[in-house]
Amino acid sequence: MISNRLRAPAALLLLFSLPACLDLKPAPAPVVRWITVSDGPERRAGDLAPPVTPALRFDRMTGSDAIGESLMRRSSDFEVQFDEQVRWVESPVNMVRRSLENELFRRRGFMRSSGAANFLYVELTAFEETFVPRREAFVSLVAQCYDESGKALFEKTIEGRSAITDGDPALVAKAMSTALQSVVTELSDLLSIQ
Repeated sequence: MISNRLRAPAALLLLFSLPACLDLKPAPAPVVRWITVSDGPERRAGDLAPPVTPALRFDRMTGSDAIGESLMRRSSDFEVQFDEQVRWVESPVNMVRRSLENELFRRRGFMRSSGAANFLYVELTAFEETFVPRREAFVSLVAQCYDESGKALFEKTIEGRSAITDGDPALVAKAMSTALQSVVTELSDLLSIQ
C-alpha cells in the first residue's frame, strides 16, 4: 500500500505521463507507389516491317519465380532485396510479353501463327534495379527460336541496361522502360534476319 506521503507525487507523475501515453499511436503506413513501363516510342506499323512478313508463333513466355510485383533491387552479386513500397502495376513477365508482341506483330509486321512457323520461347531472367557496379535498370532474357521442324535457329541471352539518376520510382520505371526497349529491339532485329 502506498503511504499518504507518496500518493501526491505518484498522482502527479501519473497525471503528467498520461498525455505521453495517449500520444503513442503507430506511425501511418508508408504509401505504396505503383509503377509501370512504357511500350517505347510510337511508330507506325509499317515503319520497320520487313519486305516479307514471316509467320511466328510466340508460344511461351516465362519468368523467374523471384520476379514479381515488388521492385527487385540487387545490392551485390549475391543479394537481392524486394521493395514492398514500390510495386509494378502488373507482372514484369506480362509487361515484357506485351512489349515483345507489340514490337513483333504491330511494328515489325510479323504474322501471328498457331500452325507451322518459326516459334519463339522467352524466359525473363532479370527485371531489377542494380546498385553494383553502378545504379541502373537491368533487364535480361533468354530467347530460343526454332523452325517449324523443331530445329534450333538460335538461343541467346539478351541484356539491356539504362542508368538511373535518382531514386524516384517514376525515374526507375523510365530507366526500366529504356532497358526493356533495348532488349525488345535486339531480339526483334535478331528474329528479322532469321
